Amino acid sequence: MALQYANYQPNLNALNMGGAPVTTPGMINTSATSSPYSGQRPYLDESFAEARKLYETGGPQGFGQSTVAGFGDTTRGALSNIQNTAMAGSPNIGVGQNLLGQTLSGDFLNSNPYLDQMYNQAADNVTRNYQEAVAPGIGASADSRGRYGSGLYQNMMANSQRELGDSLGRLATNVYGQNYATERGRQDSAMGKIPDMAGLNYFDANQMLGVGQMQDTQAQNQLSDQYNQYMFDQNRPGMNLSNYQNAITGNYGGTTTATQPEYGNSTAANIGSGIGIASGLMDLYSNYKALG
Repeated sequence: MALQYANYQPNLNALNMGGAPVTTPGMINTSATSSPYSGQRPYLDESFAEARKLYETGGPQGFGQSTVAGFGDTTRGALSNIQNTAMAGSPNIGVGQNLLGQTLSGDFLNSNPYLDQMYNQAADNVTRNYQEAVAPGIGASADSRGRYGSGLYQNMMANSQRELGDSLGRLATNVYGQNYATERGRQDSAMGKIPDMAGLNYFDANQMLGVGQMQDTQAQNQLSDQYNQYMFDQNRPGMNLSNYQNAITGNYGGTTTATQPEYGNSTAANIGSGIGIASGLMDLYSNYKALG
């Protein structure tokens, strides 16, 4: 909004160029007047006339409008988007918090949907190797020695089957155990994310707070600007008078006045002068005697 300034004008009276000095009965006034240098006088007259004109204008004018720039379209649009998004809330925060809660609760321990498939595929490879390579190899070796079906053969087959079971057991331990250990590590890591995730509860509110603080700062800047311009207007008469006084103040000459008693007639004045001369002669004679 446009700021209105007071229509201030100084209360000007006719310039008082001085009057006759006041005379006290029985006293006489004597005066001595000094004037500026004759070459300086035209410039002084011109300067004083210009100072008077400036004073009559009422002093310097204020800017008349706010000196605080408003928010641009981009800033206003950004603040509006931030505010709307913050009021709606971020859905990703809830998703992240739910995932963290599931991890902390152990919902993913041994629940990998591909874990059994991984184990079965590896176990099939081990079993196939036994069936197609290990067991036939034992049978062929026993048969070549004429021991196929013997007790030795039976023992060798039992040992190989036991080794197959152990291999499948170790495989299961590696697959499921490693998955369990990995997920437990994720649980431990999730524990450290709890403070950050809890802080996200206030993310939307903090975004709103940031927008509000920017708006409050802008409002305060505008109010302060209006106050400063108001105070400038209040100080304007004093500034105008001070500038005028500074312009016309200086030692450019003047009048010196002295006052002394007025004697009634010349005889009394002559008697007073004679008495003074006689007093001086007596002082000279006394000094001469003292030196004698």
